Amino acid sequence: MSCAFRRLAAVAALLCLADVAWAKERAAAASRQSARSELTAAGVGWTKVCFDEPQGRRPICYTTRDFAEEGGTPIVSLEVFETKSEEPPQLRMFVPLGLALKPGIRVGLERGEQESGAFDICFPAGCYASAKVPATFVDAMRRGGKLILSVKRLSGEELDFSLPLDGFGKAFDGPGAAPEEIDAEHRKRLQDELAGKAAAERQKLSPPSPGDATTPQSR
Repeated sequence: MSCAFRRLAAVAALLCLADVAWAKERAAAASRQSARSELTAAGVGWTKVCFDEPQGRRPICYTTRDFAEEGGTPIVSLEVFETKSEEPPQLRMFVPLGLALKPGIRVGLERGEQESGAFDICFPAGCYASAKVPATFVDAMRRGGKLILSVKRLSGEELDFSLPLDGFGKAFDGPGAAPEEIDAEHRKRLQDELAGKAAAERQKLSPPSPGDATTPQSR
């Protein structure tokens, strides 16, 4: 075999290896791409609820709505809290089970930067997660568009929930209803939420028992 032929064979082998490596890299990049779930608004519309904090008697309001897959039952609930103080606004989400808890969540608007958040507590029906965001973030939400909630499945796949914000600004800027003025379904949601917050506070004050299934753990 001539030297020239051996050089050509070596070059061909290197090109083949490069093609294999490039194919693997493309496959890895594809696996890193987020799956997208376009949700639709569910229920009667955005609802704003206001009440006084039991301890500090501070007025607190939150604007909330449920979201569902097309033709399905609601799987994500979004609550945007505001307080009459210097604290930043807080976003709270109720999401389905089957997600990796340790990485937490990320929330952002389309073509905007994302804010990080963490899971708070889990129940048999799903988990609560929250993120504190700057006031400018909520200002952008008031103009409409879509909120992107990024999570990670137990399989490691990234999943983006897309939540439409149509009508949010009007409800957020409008008057709030007292808990006793909203319908039974929303009252139950409020009661469940307050019960969840109380349970979360109890979890902070006492170490979790080995068999406690309501404490978020990484999977």
